Amino acid sequence: MKRLASAILILSLLLTACGTGGESSIPGVTAENYPRIDGSANALGIIRLVFERVHPSYSGDAYPVEAMGAQAAYLELIADGLDLVIAPYASADILAESSEVGVELEFMELGGTGFYAVTRADLPDGHPARAVAKWLTSSEGKTAISGLELPSPEPINTPVPEGNIPGVTAENYPRIDGSTSTLDIVRTIYINAHSDWQGEDLPSEAMRTVPSYRALIAGDLDLIIVPYASADVLAEAETAGVELEFTKIAAEALVFITPKDNTAQNITYDQVREIYLHNGISNWTALGGPDRQLVPICRNADSGSQSQMDNLILHDEPMAPEIEDNYLEMTMDGMLTQAAFYHNGGLDGEPSNSYALGYTLFTYLRGYESWPAEELKMLDYEGVPATEETIASGEYPLSDGYYAVTRAGLPQDDPARAVVDWLLGPTAEQELEIYGYFTVKE
Repeated sequence: MKRLASAILILSLLLTACGTGGESSIPGVTAENYPRIDGSANALGIIRLVFERVHPSYSGDAYPVEAMGAQAAYLELIADGLDLVIAPYASADILAESSEVGVELEFMELGGTGFYAVTRADLPDGHPARAVAKWLTSSEGKTAISGLELPSPEPINTPVPEGNIPGVTAENYPRIDGSTSTLDIVRTIYINAHSDWQGEDLPSEAMRTVPSYRALIAGDLDLIIVPYASADVLAEAETAGVELEFTKIAAEALVFITPKDNTAQNITYDQVREIYLHNGISNWTALGGPDRQLVPICRNADSGSQSQMDNLILHDEPMAPEIEDNYLEMTMDGMLTQAAFYHNGGLDGEPSNSYALGYTLFTYLRGYESWPAEELKMLDYEGVPATEETIASGEYPLSDGYYAVTRAGLPQDDPARAVVDWLLGPTAEQELEIYGYFTVKE
């Protein structure tokens, strides 16, 4: 009876896939250019969803009835035998394998499912696998995925090498958190510290910058990976009698963003302050751009990019209330989307004669390499473009970094200190580079 039930289930799925006709609902993907997709067994529902959206009138024997498994799929992707993998986050030895052969992997998280759409970073921009990943992370794709009954991601049974972080084990692992933009660093630390890690319990979201600092000051965290603290946070630490110890582990910079079609090229310190402190520039012509309304988008006070904005530009002077009241964005992803599409009324609204101005962190923006980042450009600042070279050299005026921050006075054998020491070494440097971070030797 079980075999009969399984056959009926497969038949019903095939009939569902056949549909009533029509074209693919994933832009840029057709039955003719359908990419090579596979992944973990528990992600089979997502793999089938993609197939059905591209083949609405399907009949044949190519319908995905099983998946090869996460480990095998990752290895096939690294070997260029697949274009897209749907699976849990890669294990440390998969990442090591990809690094060893010079293949960089790109991960796009699929909502709160625990699965990722993973491609090779060298995939061309117009490749259909990129179009599928873009659709899966769009509002339409997220809605479609939310209607699936997906099992939890299965572990990837490929243990990490032992002893990657000397002095740190699963038993003495410190309490670590940080900013949204450093979540990949926190995950890298976790994987390398857990010698028996098999895909479970990987940190799925970040506490964010200011809450992380406050938790560290309160003694609820041992180590945070964040941009440098704002003056308000430093004052809170001083009031609490807590001295913070900062170790720079990677370069970073605050950058200003606007739609790629905006002809403005540069922004200055005085212009940024006039815009965000006084709401004093309302048209892009003042910045050498088109005759369009300038709409300044801002971030919430406890974000990393806002801390950088306060430290480097505003110097803790209050932002214009009309900007905070009308153009506040609570997430990094939201800032990119609003900066790219505000003139269209958001994603689906009525067009307006405007372009938005926003700000984010260089590494975070560069890590996208696809929608919505492909619709944005970075403005030069004081005539200097933001590049890896100008940031690393300090030529770009808004250069700063990411820091491993602890409470001062930790014993030399404290595991949090051991993590900091490891982050300064060559192994961590190589792993951070996989995720787009770059280090600066000082």
